[in-house]
Amino acid sequence: MHGSAYLYHNNSALSARNFFDSAVPKERTNLPGFTVGGPVVKNRAFFFAQYERFLVRGTGRATFQGLTDQERASAAPSVRALVALYQPVASAASRIFTRGVPNTINLDTFLVRGDTVLTSRQTLMARVSNTKSGLLYQDTGGIVGSSTDGTRQTLGATLQHAYTVSPSLFNEARLGFNRQIAQDSDNPNPAFLGNPAINGSVGSLRVTGLTALGIPTFLNSYNFQNNYQVMDDLTWNRNRHTFKMGTSVRRIQVNDGSVTSAFRGTLTFNSIAAFLAGTPNAYSIVAGNPRIGLRRTEWQSYVQDDWRISSRLTLNLGLRYELNTSPTEVAGRIASQYLLRTDRNNFAPRAGAAFQMNDKTVVRAGYGIYFNVLETSFIGLTRFNPPMLRTFDAVNPTFPNLAAQAQSGLPSGLVIPNQASATPYAQHLNLSYERQMFRPDSTLSVAYVGTLGRKLSRTRRPNGGEQLAQNLRADRSQGVINVLETSANSDYQSLQVNYSQRFGAVTVRTAYTWSKFLDDMSDIAGSNTNVDRGALALDENRLFLDRGLSAHNMPHVATISFLYRSPFFKNNRALGGWILSGMNSLQSGRPYTIYTGTNTPLGNNNQRPVGIPGSLLFSAGDPTAVRFAPGYTALSLRPGATEFGSLGRNTGVGDAFLNVSGSIQKDLKLGERVTTQIRVEGFNLFNTTNFNAIDSVMSSASFGRYTTAFDARRVQFALRFVF
Repeated sequence: MHGSAYLYHNNSALSARNFFDSAVPKERTNLPGFTVGGPVVKNRAFFFAQYERFLVRGTGRATFQGLTDQERASAAPSVRALVALYQPVASAASRIFTRGVPNTINLDTFLVRGDTVLTSRQTLMARVSNTKSGLLYQDTGGIVGSSTDGTRQTLGATLQHAYTVSPSLFNEARLGFNRQIAQDSDNPNPAFLGNPAINGSVGSLRVTGLTALGIPTFLNSYNFQNNYQVMDDLTWNRNRHTFKMGTSVRRIQVNDGSVTSAFRGTLTFNSIAAFLAGTPNAYSIVAGNPRIGLRRTEWQSYVQDDWRISSRLTLNLGLRYELNTSPTEVAGRIASQYLLRTDRNNFAPRAGAAFQMNDKTVVRAGYGIYFNVLETSFIGLTRFNPPMLRTFDAVNPTFPNLAAQAQSGLPSGLVIPNQASATPYAQHLNLSYERQMFRPDSTLSVAYVGTLGRKLSRTRRPNGGEQLAQNLRADRSQGVINVLETSANSDYQSLQVNYSQRFGAVTVRTAYTWSKFLDDMSDIAGSNTNVDRGALALDENRLFLDRGLSAHNMPHVATISFLYRSPFFKNNRALGGWILSGMNSLQSGRPYTIYTGTNTPLGNNNQRPVGIPGSLLFSAGDPTAVRFAPGYTALSLRPGATEFGSLGRNTGVGDAFLNVSGSIQKDLKLGERVTTQIRVEGFNLFNTTNFNAIDSVMSSASFGRYTTAFDARRVQFALRFVF
């Protein structure tokens, strides 16, 4: 019998204060667990089990952007109940403040595995795992006193049979099942914001420059997903060839749809001044039953050959075919015209080569096409279409009956999949040079790695956004129309260098990546109305204006890690057994897009400013990362009502990230069979402030300032018994 028992403990009393905290929030996390394994029948049957529980107690950190007392007092009567939801701040110059919020998490995980030898040639493995947590989120969605509860669970089971048919023929078959559950209360507290009798039905409030209010969509979850899978892989060795072939069939069932804040109304103001004056820019509300059941089948087959042409050259040639059916609705609640056709042209060739130049040098190269199944959540947006749901929009609504104009107009938010859409895919390319340097434990690798994404998902709005007057739409008989299509592209190119060497008791590894990542869109729409700015095109007729740095672009990433096993007192239980390790990482900041906070001529709230060189001053490491240059203001950089901004997408670059972490471990043998490990780990040891999110909307009072930062210094203890 072998196993372990362990406990990881993290206490905020040993943590440093985050840049945006006035004090360190009190929090404790504990992760106790154990593993055990051994024979059931000697040399025939074995088992392994693991259980652990993750516990969080204390207060988390929430960042808010609030109102001054003077602003709160000046609010129009129609919005005073909404204004009261925002916490007071000291001054308009610095609206950002943090507050400790209750944080309680109980997460249980267990896994059981059994292996048995059926015959001298056959083995059978069975595995069952389950992860479940009960959640209670408080002070969520920017609302102090709010709460919502729910459940998250992942259940999985696998049965695997391995059969050595002959010394040259091997087969492996698997059955798999996975179930994921995310379910929250349909009636969070509060369900409605403010006073519905005065400010109308509001479940979500968006004011540029202030924290968005309303229970977040991810806390209004109703998602049950079942995944059934059958797989078989065959390997045949013949002379200089190793043939591999296999197939898999996966059936996916997704039951999804929640009564989110959108069903209680979304109210939008384009500025704090408009909010205080009680003059909203847009209002939308959804009515109907959002729950649907999507079903799809994925069939994938492949064949490949590892051909050893000579002792120095090996080729890998393969072909894969994937047939991923378009999702259908189990009860026919989505009309056929709103479903995508099945793309049957998914052939994916693969080719690779490895050439050993000499005893110390190997050159490798590879190319392959890899398909990515179209996101079920993306296609699931069709549930917002009639007769399932009806979305109503109003431009410049009036209190208290915000939906009056919308209900008298046409339903909006229609979702139409483009029937020319295809399966997204990426071309992966690599060429690497690997060499043993000064000694056998010293290696250098230099590689080019590229990924070319094609036919990626995006949403277009040919009939304008929520804030476009109906008489200005291209089709006046319709409201907002969301066209789902696969027309976006991405390009990632990189040079990757890795070096590792052992110096006696010290092992050092270094890695550096120099890259550039371009794309047309870095995110996909998660709803049919009030879509995040970054998921919409600036100009429907000039999509090239969105081509730019990806939101995930990090041109420089460097890491250095080391592991030191102390040779001193090696055979002394009390004084020996020390291990030191550490990792230093440095990476470039990620790009962000600057917005004016006003509407484009198409009525979407993703307008960008006029691109005048020198009009904006950038300082990534400063708490205020963007400032107006002397002589420029938000108004002077705002395009005209019929113009589109010329400043490019993702032209700002955020703060670089530096993290120095380390640990010290002591191994203590308690007899011949039991070892105790005591470990202390420190993260961000020098307490470097690494800024994260930034307010990049020019009409916001906190424009240009960072609103959050990554974790400050943390210390964690671990105790582990191994037997």
